[in-house]
Amino acid sequence: MAKLYYVGSVTVKRREGKVGWYAYYRDGSGTQRLRSLKTRNLHEARARAQLISEALSSGTDQRLEEVRDNRHVTFQEATNLYLDQCELAERSLKEDRTRLLRICEDWGEIPISTISSGHIESWLAKNKRKSKWSSATRNRYLSAIKQVFKKAHGLNYIADNPALSLKASKEEENIPEPLTDEVVAALLKVLPEYARYIVCILVDTGLRMSELHRIRWQDVDTVGRRLYIYKSKSKQFRVVPMTPRLSALFESLRSGRQWLQSQNGHSGKAIVWPDDSKPSAVVIPAIDIKKSLISAAKKIGADHIHPHQFRHTYATRLMDQGVPMEHIMALGGWKSSAMAKRYARVNPVHLQKHADRLEELPGHTTEDSEEEPNSP
Repeated sequence: MAKLYYVGSVTVKRREGKVGWYAYYRDGSGTQRLRSLKTRNLHEARARAQLISEALSSGTDQRLEEVRDNRHVTFQEATNLYLDQCELAERSLKEDRTRLLRICEDWGEIPISTISSGHIESWLAKNKRKSKWSSATRNRYLSAIKQVFKKAHGLNYIADNPALSLKASKEEENIPEPLTDEVVAALLKVLPEYARYIVCILVDTGLRMSELHRIRWQDVDTVGRRLYIYKSKSKQFRVVPMTPRLSALFESLRSGRQWLQSQNGHSGKAIVWPDDSKPSAVVIPAIDIKKSLISAAKKIGADHIHPHQFRHTYATRLMDQGVPMEHIMALGGWKSSAMAKRYARVNPVHLQKHADRLEELPGHTTEDSEEEPNSP
């Protein structure tokens, strides 16, 4: 851990991967600031920190040009500060860090004050073309860049935010196709045992994978045939009715008749349904369900299959059965009918059946068109 030195209201310390000393403090408005003290010498760094502390005490901290030259703050330094202070979920933070690491390969040592909106647009366009990014990927990189510039602007590293005016590209609508009953049946024949159970649950509930991970035995009511699906870190929940076969599956798991052994080389993120009274009763092993589905899809000659497709399949099956849209929304946890409609796709097979019914109605036929018109 880096050693800290306190000089009045200023903390002096080194930053990981950096040489020289930095000052951490809060200005008169309460905003946290990070300033390079432009020296590797501790004695000199503490002397400069003392100037900052005195300026803070006298209320002149906005005029510290002698100890901070914002024109020389690099994009890497601004990025590090953003990543250190942002409050993102672990997964989102990891994704932002990966994208910003890529950006810093090109911009890391460039003073952030010299980067214009034109530079940003040009960099995004070049990499979109070179790396064949989708519009969605381009937008994710732009979002990460915007966060860094927003932080830099808030800390007075830059006078204006060049990323503020940049717009996201229109993203291509990439909605997975729902799986047919035949494909689901074929998958269940070739999937490993643990994956079959997971697929059965996804098909009959439309759960998100994150929701599947959070299921606990106290959320499962096999008598009333209900699943209580809680939001992450929240007491809010929705009720998902279970089919009789799904209720029987959970009963089988609960009783221990189906013991699923852990697989070697799995991802380590266990999908678990522990019984509070019998913690060791049943554990569905942590596996990479995505890889299992990819392998199974190849075996049955199907296109790439992703776990989220079962959510689309669930919604489409409900629509095929004539379930009202507001009920589909409630069952799947969609907040709007527009979002639910993105998942519930009209089955082409059913469209064909509807079209075939036209033949049963009175109308023109080839034979009718060849008949001579009746004479008056």
